[in-house]
Order: sequence, then structure tokens, then C-alpha cells
Amino acid sequence: MTDEPDGGIPHDVVERINAGGVTALEHVAAGDLPAATAVYRELLALIETIESNPDVVFVRAHLLGALAGLMYDQGRLASSATAFQEAYELAMSVADEPMGPNGRLSWLDTTITILIGYAETIHKTAEFDTANQLLDQAERLIDELGDAGDRSAQLNTTRATLLMSKGDWARAEQLLVVTIDTTDPDSPSLGYLHTMLGRTYAFTRRLDDAEDQFQQAADAFAAMPWPVPTGELLADRANLAQQRGDNDTATTLYTEAAAEFTRLGRDGDLAICQQALATLATDGDTADQLLMDSLRRFTELDMSLAAADTMILIGRRAFDRGDVYATHHYLTTARKNYHRHGIQERCAQIDYLFAAAIETGLENGAHDAHERKAVDEALAATLPAALYLESVRYDFASGHARAQWLALAEEAMNLAFRLALRRGDQGLLFELVEFRCAGAPLSLASPTEPTSLEELPDTDVHPDGGGEPSHSLGRAAAEAAASEGLRVGPPPGIVMSAGFGRIALSEYIDTARERYGVPIIGPERTNSW
Repeated sequence: MTDEPDGGIPHDVVERINAGGVTALEHVAAGDLPAATAVYRELLALIETIESNPDVVFVRAHLLGALAGLMYDQGRLASSATAFQEAYELAMSVADEPMGPNGRLSWLDTTITILIGYAETIHKTAEFDTANQLLDQAERLIDELGDAGDRSAQLNTTRATLLMSKGDWARAEQLLVVTIDTTDPDSPSLGYLHTMLGRTYAFTRRLDDAEDQFQQAADAFAAMPWPVPTGELLADRANLAQQRGDNDTATTLYTEAAAEFTRLGRDGDLAICQQALATLATDGDTADQLLMDSLRRFTELDMSLAAADTMILIGRRAFDRGDVYATHHYLTTARKNYHRHGIQERCAQIDYLFAAAIETGLENGAHDAHERKAVDEALAATLPAALYLESVRYDFASGHARAQWLALAEEAMNLAFRLALRRGDQGLLFELVEFRCAGAPLSLASPTEPTSLEELPDTDVHPDGGGEPSHSLGRAAAEAAASEGLRVGPPPGIVMSAGFGRIALSEYIDTARERYGVPIIGPERTNSW
């Protein structure tokens, strides 16, 4: 390659490409992404008429990367990933060509942008490991680039997104805080960094902190010399309003965000808004229509995970209507999607929903003729799921994140207790109590944290025996584990009989390990109380 990346391209073609790039940016600023896409397709057709050489290959990579980014913004993930992959391969094919300092800097900058965009795209289809590898490669190139400018901030924004998708909210938060502190106040990435940090606060229900971050994001966007789309920020604030219980404000903000996404042709984001609006709708027919529209858009865009999330909502509504066939169809299809991508947390949630549906049928008399079989099926679904959902919480570094999972795990475990009571299975009840009493051992990270049971949070013990089973000791450990700064580990195996060495709930523990692929109990063993 020559010192300049366009040195092997006729001058008139270079001018047409530069002018086309300006036109495409004008279309993007006006919100006309399809028009910008058409411009880049024309430029690609133009460069492909030139006899190939390293400079031509590099410019093709640059144009394909820009086109892939536009496809991503429009929610066309499959097409975007294909274009990014081709752009990446083209860029790497000329990596070892001779090039001067300016040519190398141009190659580094373009390749880093392609790698970050490629990782952002495929992470949405749950290709987490590959996305992480692409970001690692981009980071190495940023080190070579030296004065990376805004590239490090872009990379860390994408890496935080990946961590959030994997449920590692604590590391994402830490990364974002550090990146914001070290990013130039005039960086165009600052608004996106504040937005992402706000989302970590919103997820962990620090709503005032989240609102502050979203305001800082809005201020950063307002300071930009070009118009910045506001739809995502509107949707984030709508989510906050919904968490605060202000459904009217949430509906208004989601509706405004949906209008923005419709104007920009961002069907994927529009489908997310429709999904949220369905949960807020007071009219059942409206909710159903919004969910079906959302599912259609996600399916057309090949956003299988988002489609599965929508199927769960549709399945829940079908369950509420008593439509057993539709419930089974949507939940089963969603579970297959999650299992294919290795997202076992969602599989466990669906298994719990299946068991809850059986319990409702039992209460309505639908299983009177074969009640014992129905109870056994429900226990086989919900107890391994409950054990797994608890084990997921042990991996979280953040007490906020563990607290989110605690409620769901408690729902599933309480269902298991109710089913064991319905079956009249004293042995299973005894093992459930033993397992819950074992709790989760705490590993204290600093001398300022609680050091005795007296210092742990109060629990919901019912000394009079009334209300729901409190499983007080297990709950005490669980609530302590949800405290800020405490890490937890899986409970020990409970040896029910010294002579036979049976571990409490062993068949359900084995099923959970086989079904979800993770150990449920630790290597330690302790005797039954």
C-alpha cells in the first residue's frame, strides 16, 4: 500500500467517494438511514469497478464497515454481521502490505472500528465468546495506535454491553465508571457511556443514580455539533418511570421513543418499545397486538433472543387466558432458542413457568384424574430450576444483582414446597428444609463487613408459625448474601444418613446439573440437622 490509503485509486473516483461519504453522513443526520445505505451501496459498486490492489481492498473494507454499521442501526443483524465479517477479512488481507505511517494509522483506525462494530453486532445474537475475542483484538490494535482518541471509549462501551448481556453487571459498572473518568469531556462517546452506566443503575434499582446518569447523557448529546437520536434515551427514561410505578409517564415516553425509531427505520428498537408498551397496556387486545407485532419484527430481523423474550410474554398472557396450547407452544419455542444460545437462566425461568401452569391446573381441578402424575411433573420441572436459579446468584459479584435473582429463586422454591405439601411427601419436605437451612456460606471481603450472625440483616422469621414457610436460616444467609460487598458460594451437600451417605435432594441436584450444565452444590459435605 502507498502512504495514503487511496494512493492506488484514480483521483476522480477518490473525489466521488469522498463526496458520497459526506452525502451519506447528511442522510444519517437527517435520520434517513435507508438513503445513507443506498449511497454506500453505490460507492461499493463504484470501487468494485477499479482493478484490485491493496488500496482498493482497503477502501472496500472501509465502505463495507460503514454499510454494516447502518444495517446494525436498522436492526438488520444478520446482514450487518455478514458485512462486518467481509469488511474484517478484507482489512486483514492487507494488514501486512507495505504502508507508510499515515497509511498504517488509517488502516488501524478503520480496522478497530470494524472490530468494535462486528463485536457489537454478534453479541446481540449471543455469540459472546467470539465478540469478546474481537474486542481483545481491537484493544491490541488500539495499543499500537497510541493516541487512540475516542476508540478506547467506544471499545469499553461495547465491552460493558457484552458484560451486561452476560449478567456481569458489577464488572460492567466498574468499567464504565473508570472509562468515564478517563474520557475527554468533549468525546462523542461520553453520552453513550453515561447512558450505559445509567442502565446498570436502573437494573440494580438505584433509580435516582440512573436518572442522574441519563441527564448527564442528555447534556453530553446536546453538546454535540450534530443531531443525536434521542429514542434510546427516551426508552431508558420510560423504563425508569415504569420501575417507579408511573405507568402514564412510561407509556408517554415509550410512545415517543417508538415514533423516533419508526422515523429512523430502526425496527429492532421499535419492537423493543412495542414489547414494553404491551406490558403497560390496560386493554388486553392492544397488549396482544403489540406483542405479536414485536414478535414479527424480531423474527424478520433474525433477533432470536429478543423474539424469545417476547414469546415468554405472549405465553404468560395465554396462560392467564387459560389457553394451554398457546402457552406450551410459545414457552417451548422460547426455551429452544435460549438453549441453542446457551442461556440457561432463561431456560430455568421457563421450566418454572411450566410448573406454575401445572399448579394452576391442579387448583382449577384440571388434573383431578391424574393429580399425582401432574404434581410429579411439576416438581420435576420446578425444583431443579429453583436450585439452578439460586446457584446463578452465587456467581454475581454485586449484591444488587444477587438480590434481583433472590426473588425469582424464592418463587420457584416456594412452589416446590407447595407441591411437596400437596403430594404429602414428608421425606422430600424434610430434605427441602435441610437444604434451605444449609444456606449459602459467606466469604467476608473486608473487616468492616458483618462478622457474626447478630450483625446480619433481620429476617422474616414467623415465630407463631403463620404465613408462608419462612425457611428462616436459609433466608437469613440469602439476605446476608444480597448485602453489598458480600460474595457467596454454593451450599454444601447435606448428608441425610451417615450409613448410606445420601445427599439431600440428590436426584434433583443431578437433574439440575445435567439440564443446565453447572454444579448446584459445593464440594463440602455436612451432616443433616
